[in-house]
Amino acid sequence: MSNDHLGGKPVGRLAGEPPGKGRRPAGPERRGAWSSALPLIILALVAGLGGGVAIGWFVGHSSQEAAPTTSAATTTVPDGGTATTTTQSTETTADTGNAYGVVTVSGNSLPLFQQGSLDTAVGLAIPEITGADFAGNEYTISANGNPKLIVALAHWCPYCREELPVLSEWFSSADLAELGVEVYLLTVFTTPDRDNFPPGPWVADEAWSGPLIADDAAGTMAGALGIASVPYNLLVAPDGTVVTRATGGLSAEQLDSAVEYLVGLSTTTTTP
Repeated sequence: MSNDHLGGKPVGRLAGEPPGKGRRPAGPERRGAWSSALPLIILALVAGLGGGVAIGWFVGHSSQEAAPTTSAATTTVPDGGTATTTTQSTETTADTGNAYGVVTVSGNSLPLFQQGSLDTAVGLAIPEITGADFAGNEYTISANGNPKLIVALAHWCPYCREELPVLSEWFSSADLAELGVEVYLLTVFTTPDRDNFPPGPWVADEAWSGPLIADDAAGTMAGALGIASVPYNLLVAPDGTVVTRATGGLSAEQLDSAVEYLVGLSTTTTTP
């Protein structure tokens, strides 16, 4: 089964492209978004997921020059990687409460996700992330035995603005608590001089009712999860390891399929 047959919404637009100028790649340029390391059954479950050839918003892009300064403490882990243990942000913008958060990350960062390439993050443990939403409610993403779907969006990305109402409506009607699947929305790459800033009112207007973590101005959370473009989707197994990563908007049916697969992983893990 070729990944080229996958359809759906395109991935985030190029980093330097003006707002509203994203294009939907067509024909032979489209590529499957799910990692080629996954069994074909997963591809069948999520058939229609956006492919495309787009780079998205790169971590550390110079457009974040207006962001406040941050400080972070890091430790070197035995395998030579770097684990960010604490991050404290000092925000100076007037919309701090609706724009940035304070994020703490512990563990190895995932490699940067490059669409169309073999994802070397599959099977790796995700770092533990603690942060808060725009109201100050704190959340922690950790290997707690529950599978997870993590979606990262940016306020300036036109495809993210299409995706959030779909995600919000789906989340409000899905029976996720009974299924034991955690879903997190992350706001990343927040930039004062781009469209739709700050993201807080945007998220509220779209009636997102689930857990949310706002990244800090330094992009600590985006860097820890290897986010290179948005919309970004990360499926996490019950043991806290990466199942797959993909860029592109998901329909309600595709979100259902992703959760169905995660529930299957949970059942397999707990059955002797």
